[in-house]
Amino acid sequence: VLCQGDNYKPFKDFAENGGAVSSSGRVYNSYSFIAKDGVVHNFAATAGNLWKQSGSTWAKVSKSSTGSPYSTATDGFWRFTEFGQRVIATNLANEPQSYVVGTSTAFANLSTSAPKMKNIATLNNFVVGVHIDDGTIRPERVQWSALAGPTDFVASPTTLSGYQDLSGNGGQNQAIIPTQNYGLIVRERSLWRMEFVGAPSIWQFTQAETNRGTPCLNSIASDGIMVYYLDNNGFFAFDGTRSTAIGNTKIDRYFQENLDNNYIDRVKAAVDPVNKFVVWAYPTSGSQGQLTALIMYYWAENRWSKADESLDTINSIYTSGLTLEQLSVLYPDIETVPFSFDSRVWSGGNPTLGGFSTAHKIGFFEGANKAATLETTEIALNPGGRSYVSSVLPVTDSTGVYAKIKSRKNQYGSVTTSSSATFSTNTNEIPFRVDDRFHRVELSIAAGSTWELVQGIQFRAKPSGGR
Repeated sequence: VLCQGDNYKPFKDFAENGGAVSSSGRVYNSYSFIAKDGVVHNFAATAGNLWKQSGSTWAKVSKSSTGSPYSTATDGFWRFTEFGQRVIATNLANEPQSYVVGTSTAFANLSTSAPKMKNIATLNNFVVGVHIDDGTIRPERVQWSALAGPTDFVASPTTLSGYQDLSGNGGQNQAIIPTQNYGLIVRERSLWRMEFVGAPSIWQFTQAETNRGTPCLNSIASDGIMVYYLDNNGFFAFDGTRSTAIGNTKIDRYFQENLDNNYIDRVKAAVDPVNKFVVWAYPTSGSQGQLTALIMYYWAENRWSKADESLDTINSIYTSGLTLEQLSVLYPDIETVPFSFDSRVWSGGNPTLGGFSTAHKIGFFEGANKAATLETTEIALNPGGRSYVSSVLPVTDSTGVYAKIKSRKNQYGSVTTSSSATFSTNTNEIPFRVDDRFHRVELSIAAGSTWELVQGIQFRAKPSGGR
């Protein structure tokens, strides 16, 4: 489910919306770019190639039209940024790649002076890279281009291009994240602010936090103000001054119990700009590195929810829209269209939570409602004594909701679960006969059901004579 104020609403299925990027491996990352004419350009990266969406299909736009010119490591990744009409991609293993929308037909090396970089961003009219390989691997280095010169990385006080090696035991530089008025450098064990101050220093670097960082750079996401990341000790949000633990205790423990730590590098974060949450897709135990679960944090409400979904990667993607001709190619039968026709998917330029399926096809969380499960906290309806529950009333607009009562005599005892039941046509409540000290209710709504809201449940109960 999705959190919505004090209520819950359906989480929708991931539905594919196009052909496969490639049949030869997973999608490592993707990037959406809106050109100055308003046209959306979607790019995707596999281990050996770069791709660009064309209608409902994908065309290879690697620097070489044959073979696989790139050598991304199995545990590697691609990162993207934009500068004007230029899209820049980097994977650390190869030279940074450049594609100028409106001019390029394929990616090419950014320049002879641009070093290999682990991560990249555009900040204050500079292209900034971290974790540099200029022939020597420099994991502590931050390097930036000339002012308004994204291809010029020759250090010069005239062009303001240069570099800085960060000090301390913060580990490797993992990412550079642009925010409203500074850049945040996330290292393995520290956070640094990068702020433009002009010549001669150009940038001021200030260590903002120690003993906070991330083991996996793809676990970082930002809503433009806050930066969210997965630390070795759980989930945190950085506000420009300090980090706050947002998953303290229960959430962090649940995540660690379910994560396959052998593939922690594949944890991928993204922001849903519509529903206002940050989501982490991660591999669960036994998934062999496949992203199979989602955990979501709603920043306005400080609440969490979760879902199951198998994906290559997850991202906030600008919808490109489809013509009627392209739509008819994708879906010859109108009954097979997975989205409602008033969905954001059909209008180009809308930022929407999406990603790529395990079949390497782009898609969005705009399909049918997923099966929903909600469970209340455990409560003592009659403190110090037992209660007899005769019915519960879910506060929901779903007519197909089912309920179970889970009860026990003490909070260290075993749980007894009742049979599943649904609304009685006589009382419009869900009938039960459960007598115990502690109760909680599990609600379930079948996949594909039509509903919009679950607010909670009401008990019909009375004290009973037993202890």
